Amino acid sequence: MTNSTSAIEPVATRDSSAIVTEFFEALGRYDFAAAAELVDENAVYTNVPMPPAIVGRDAIKQTCEGLFTLAHGLKMIIRDQIQDGEIVMNRRSDTWTWNRTGIVINLEIMGYFVVKNGLITVWTDYYDEETTQTAKHLKLEGLA
Repeated sequence: MTNSTSAIEPVATRDSSAIVTEFFEALGRYDFAAAAELVDENAVYTNVPMPPAIVGRDAIKQTCEGLFTLAHGLKMIIRDQIQDGEIVMNRRSDTWTWNRTGIVINLEIMGYFVVKNGLITVWTDYYDEETTQTAKHLKLEGLA
């Protein structure tokens, strides 16, 4: 039997908070394949102001690809993050600049995650939908 060490720690042995952080780092690079590797094949993503829930790794990846390509210069900053076992919660500041209109939307988001066996099984984002509607209205009225 030989001893070997790996420079990369297996996903299943990393803490849940590190997995969620890595997930957002991948999304911030628009690296949807790397982000999807951190999501369970049966995961559920709920963007609370905009139902319905998205179910499954592939569907979540496709949703992110579609949504993220509508914007450029996306910035996702984790302000605070806490973990209790497999539960992770974070407060993020996401800034989206929409390609078609140039509207800039700053969202303060509260995220809730469940990480089991090294993979995200639940991802729920909570934010104020009125923020996005107000930004759109101001831009259309020429006030932003």
